[in-house]
Amino acid sequence: MIRIRFIILTFCLASFNLASKQNINELKKLIQETIYRAQSFESELLIAKNELLTIQRNIQNLNNGNKREYTLEKIKQLENEGKEVMRKIDLVEIKLKNEKLKANNLERQVLNVLN
Repeated sequence: MIRIRFIILTFCLASFNLASKQNINELKKLIQETIYRAQSFESELLIAKNELLTIQRNIQNLNNGNKREYTLEKIKQLENEGKEVMRKIDLVEIKLKNEKLKANNLERQVLNVLN
């Protein structure tokens, strides 16, 4: 969604001939950087969520098995890994939200230049 919005804005900037061409080029560069960072964070988020699902599935499989001592230790280890992945997911979601805020700010700047 961010990417589509910025593609449209980039197209508008590219077709808009203004005396402050340097400002437009700088905004286009910032837009591209924001798109790349947002895509990177989205990929990182998907990977972390898949990792969490794998850990949860492994815990469930161990819970369904017999309750030997090593299994309980393994469950605790997986739960700790799951907590770590949850923290990573929270951090990446914050980074992604920050990029979206930057994107909205860039969009306002573009609209100001075009007006």
